[in-house]
Amino acid sequence: MNVLAAAPTVLIAPVTAPIPGTVIVPAVAPVFTPPAALLVAQALAGMARPVEALASGRFDRVVAALYRADGLGAAAALSVDEGVDEGVDEGVDEPGLLPSLSAAVIAEEALRRAGSPLADGERLLLAVRRRAHAAQIRSSPGSTTCWIIPATREDRTAAEVAALILGRSLMICRPWLWDSLPGSSPFLLVGRDSHRHPAAGHHRCQGCAPFPRIAASLAPLR
Repeated sequence: MNVLAAAPTVLIAPVTAPIPGTVIVPAVAPVFTPPAALLVAQALAGMARPVEALASGRFDRVVAALYRADGLGAAAALSVDEGVDEGVDEGVDEPGLLPSLSAAVIAEEALRRAGSPLADGERLLLAVRRRAHAAQIRSSPGSTTCWIIPATREDRTAAEVAALILGRSLMICRPWLWDSLPGSSPFLLVGRDSHRHPAAGHHRCQGCAPFPRIAASLAPLR
């Protein structure tokens, strides 16, 4: 089964809400590193914002912290759900969880690649992995249909979130975080440079995809 083909294709309108304090730079302006807010806005332009109140509230808090390049604030927004009773089992399909986790992963990578790494970026990625791991534990038990392998160590967090996104279908996807390849199951490589991975041409490789392409399959939650 082709994992990417199984994921729904969704066309999502770009975010048009203005970002306080940012300036659109004319094309004729000298080349320079854009401010963090502009980098994040560009990276998240295709993200779907949840419409349910609690979910959209968390998503907005996460994105607002990312605009400020505040990794610790984004991690806190992921770890605390305002309006949700403590101890409630949220489940993998909890509204707003996947868009919020995806936004954090995409923005962190965009800033890091631009040479402006997010303050407390490692703390943020740790918070994302904790939420993803907890959701993975609550997912349906069964034999893994496809392993999601990070192309590099820096793609580990993206692989964990990608497994949750792709696992919304009938497949059971889990991250593979070891150096060796999985024994017999098919796998998908995740990361911007995944096509350069030595296993990209393996007969069990289902494809190579940058994380934003996988996250684009998230439809607005209604």
